[in-house]
Amino acid sequence: MASRTKPDAYVKKHTDTVNSTGYGFSGGVLGQEFSVAIQKNNPELKAALDTALVSMIKDGTLKQLSEMVRRERRACG
Repeated sequence: MASRTKPDAYVKKHTDTVNSTGYGFSGGVLGQEFSVAIQKNNPELKAALDTALVSMIKDGTLKQLSEMVRRERRACG
């Protein structure tokens, strides 16, 4: 996972081997915009990540993790 800006720049430069698709993150568990980079030739990994994210959104796990991380960050000041 990385800051969204750097992967976006990489994708623009390497359109022959990677693309940007699926979910983007803003706030929540990761705090700012983040992305996960995977190679174009790995559709199974993309599908697995998308499935996991949809599941976490639907069952509330992603929201719970987000709230937990926010509490911990506040406690650390």
